Amino acid sequence: MTPINSEKTEFPPCNVKGRIAGKPAEMIVYSGCMRTLVHKRFVSDDSLTGENMTVLTAAGERLAVPLAWVEFESEHGRHRSLVPVEA
Repeated sequence: MTPINSEKTEFPPCNVKGRIAGKPAEMIVYSGCMRTLVHKRFVSDDSLTGENMTVLTAAGERLAVPLAWVEFESEHGRHRSLVPVEA
């Protein structure tokens, strides 16, 4: 068995530079997630829907967080999504 030389192994980038709601951001791309969370600094009050979603944290805590429509932009394209907003 030949060990892998990590210096030569190529991994896809997990961080993508782009914009969230027009503001510069570095986004973490994690395909194992079921939801995209956005920090409140990227969300304007008028994009909030008035609805909440309950999310389960890694620590097992259930939190009610507001939902907002947010636009994401990167070199891979642009899309608008309904996302939970974290404090």
